Amino acid sequence: MAGNEREVFGGCSETVSRQPVELETGVRLPSPTHMKDFEQIIYLESEAKRRLNQKGLSGIKPPLALNQAENLVENWKISWDNLEVKPRALEVNRARRLINSLKPIVTDLEVAKTELATKVASEIGIEYCEANQAALLGAGAILSIDKFSPTTPNPDKTIIFTSISNTLRESGQMELLMFSCPEIKAFWLNTDEPDSFINTEAKVNTATVDPKPINQLSRILGALDISSRLNIVVGELDEESYIFPVLGNFGVDVQRLTERRSEYLQSFKSLIAKTYPGTNLQILSWSEIANSGLIVLDKLPSLSFIVDESRRMKDFFKPGGYYDGLPEPNPQQLIQMARLKMQTYTRQGNTLKKLFPNAIGIQNESPALLRTLMINAGLKAEAQETIPYIYPFNERRNIY
Repeated sequence: MAGNEREVFGGCSETVSRQPVELETGVRLPSPTHMKDFEQIIYLESEAKRRLNQKGLSGIKPPLALNQAENLVENWKISWDNLEVKPRALEVNRARRLINSLKPIVTDLEVAKTELATKVASEIGIEYCEANQAALLGAGAILSIDKFSPTTPNPDKTIIFTSISNTLRESGQMELLMFSCPEIKAFWLNTDEPDSFINTEAKVNTATVDPKPINQLSRILGALDISSRLNIVVGELDEESYIFPVLGNFGVDVQRLTERRSEYLQSFKSLIAKTYPGTNLQILSWSEIANSGLIVLDKLPSLSFIVDESRRMKDFFKPGGYYDGLPEPNPQQLIQMARLKMQTYTRQGNTLKKLFPNAIGIQNESPALLRTLMINAGLKAEAQETIPYIYPFNERRNIY
């Protein structure tokens, strides 16, 4: 879709701008909304639940509890001359006390949500309407943890909103998507036990090194009563995809390697559950979902960054790098690996877009914008809608 076109979001017709935006690697983009914008909503939601808990009504949503209490009182008024009125007087009085306690909080909560959704709509460039409030609040929550600089808005902000609108309408929950690199000790590949290069215990990885932004997002979405799922894909086939085809497989036993990776995945799931408590999680290994299709590099819009990527990969083989302990590849081998890595990323992007067509990507690799370009390159070459991404992490915190 190019230019300005008419779309319908959750029953609201809006004119939105879909001008193509080229990302410039290294440029940080801004969050239109900030964490403080959600603090009032979080407080009001917590206070409403606290008041319900005091009355022994835990587990019920505040608006629903208020509605039930108001209906009870209204029905009692209508049937005041009924013989059952006196036995129900105590129940009605309890309902009235609940209304007096809860209604001001619920009213303030509804006003706060409307005001914030209106603000997000303005920042995205559409007109607010009640039907798209949940999608707007979801988009605002997502963008509140986005850490691009305060000069240019995230060019994916409109796609983020439409994706959330679509997925809330279709499945009732937002889909978030994140990759994790498995933990390895590459020096084992040069020993008599090369299969041991894959760790069997998950400790520190790209999905756990900085959990604060994701946990903040979960807290916000919980207060907004928006269901979500964090899908984490463990990319455990990187070595088979672009290292072993160039440098050889170092004599690894495929069956033993599969067993160790299975052990690691179980440990990873346990670690993730502790890292993101209360978050709806789905952990997948790339081998579970990978398709067999390859991307023809000649169809991609630009391969100029393959040379740059080959230079970055050279650092992986230096002391302290991801592949520390392996012999340093020559320039031709580095180019080969960079090309295969490009194919791997584009294949992953195409596969994930099919599995999670409305997911919001959470970029945790570095260089962040380059990794987004790589994973979306195949989709862009085929004129398909790309995966929208946010960037909640400081790139300097990346461990790979």
